[in-house]
Amino acid sequence: MNINEVSKKYHVDKATIRFWEKEAVMPPVPRDQNGYRNFTKFNEEWIHFIIALRKAGISIPSLKQYTSLIIEGDSSIPKRKAILQAQEDKINQEINDLIQTRDYLHNKIKRYGTHLLQYEKKNLNHLNQKQG
Repeated sequence: MNINEVSKKYHVDKATIRFWEKEAVMPPVPRDQNGYRNFTKFNEEWIHFIIALRKAGISIPSLKQYTSLIIEGDSSIPKRKAILQAQEDKINQEINDLIQTRDYLHNKIKRYGTHLLQYEKKNLNHLNQKQG
């Protein structure tokens, strides 16, 4: 699969894919006889993995570190796990913060409903009396 096909399949700009390879965020992509990238299933799995980790908020430097740790082999598993665990902890904190913010907004919205109803009863009730 060439870079155009990979770019379309994963909705990632070609320049981004080239950057990931250049910066060693992913292992090098094999080239055909003309020097064009020839993405294998292995390379596609890496792109999918990078996309997932970027969505999770992992920085490029952390991805580079993670990639170099994979190349080191099984001895680096605890370090790799620690990187992922730290990001999961960060995401969980962000989720908790968002839940608190959502709850605050929800309560604020509910109060607006109550206040608006009280306002209408207090200030608009006279309209009903004039019509009756």
